[in-house]
Amino acid sequence: MTTLVRILEGEGLKMRKLKAEAEEQLQQDIAKNKSNAFPLVIAAPNLNVGIQTLVQSYGIGSMKANTILLNWRGQSPKKIIGLHDQRFGLNLRTVFMQGCNIVVLDLKPDKWTALDEIPDKERSIDVWWWGDATSRLMLLLAYLMTRNEKWSEAKIRLLAVKNDDESVTSIENLQTMLDEVRIEAEPHVIENPDAESIIEYSADASLVFLPFRIKINQVVDPFGGSLDELIFLLPLVAMVLAAEDIELDAEPEEGQAAEMAAAFDALEDAKKSAEKAAKEAAEAAETAEKAKEKLKDLSLEANDEDKAGLEKEIQETEKQATKAARKAAKATAKAQLAAEEAEASGILPPDANDDTSETDE
Repeated sequence: MTTLVRILEGEGLKMRKLKAEAEEQLQQDIAKNKSNAFPLVIAAPNLNVGIQTLVQSYGIGSMKANTILLNWRGQSPKKIIGLHDQRFGLNLRTVFMQGCNIVVLDLKPDKWTALDEIPDKERSIDVWWWGDATSRLMLLLAYLMTRNEKWSEAKIRLLAVKNDDESVTSIENLQTMLDEVRIEAEPHVIENPDAESIIEYSADASLVFLPFRIKINQVVDPFGGSLDELIFLLPLVAMVLAAEDIELDAEPEEGQAAEMAAAFDALEDAKKSAEKAAKEAAEAAETAEKAKEKLKDLSLEANDEDKAGLEKEIQETEKQATKAARKAAKATAKAQLAAEEAEASGILPPDANDDTSETDE
């Protein structure tokens, strides 16, 4: 569930009117961008209180917010983020201490314009990998990006950092990990990198996933330096800090998630079988029809032996066509049943199974 949030700082009766106006504006923004997000406006005495209230109360029952997405400082209204680095870092620390992952986007207009000019087939995503929880979160986010139509053909590069004291980082180990989680990416090992190395390798990427740190309420790059100086020379950047580790297992092993995955796999297999059976049935029917046309075209002078042979061929092709049609009908019924089971498991909305293949007997 995605929610677009704005926090208003202030107290008193005036906040009621301001809150209503802000909610209306958020709703308009959501409609304009054709998003499925929900609008939420929180009024609080100050931003820190508002953040804590949001993070602790957002959700349904035990399902709470686990990831906060926001703009890089200086690109949001003054009252939402604040102008000073210390305050920005303090706000992020507050979110982090509440157990939320943080994703900060560098959303400068010129970078969005440059991204729009890149053809879908030429887009690339760089993930800077330190082998920690933040690295795994970034790899997952990069993979999820490729599930979007505009990014479906984007290539992922996994740029793994190797320092002098790390001997286990290798192309082979990285490829094994990628194979296990079934994420298609091109691994690279970068020896003893620094900020300049990141610029050198990722300046031509379409999107860069980069970890950040919070040091004495200051937001810094992975090496403890200035993020402003680093991201200035990079394309669109998503800066990430994970508050909790995630599993990158390719498939769930048990529980409702496993049942949903099994139902989805069964549905896909059933659809493919139904499509194949329908194609075979159509080809068999076409063969039988051609045999009939061939018999009609035989001249009256054709001998009885040739006619008998062709009539036998017609009988055989009609028999095969009937058999193929029955097979297709059974495959369609199985696909329909699989779709109903998938709907019951929650991976399909009601009536989504109406597009299963149909074959006339």
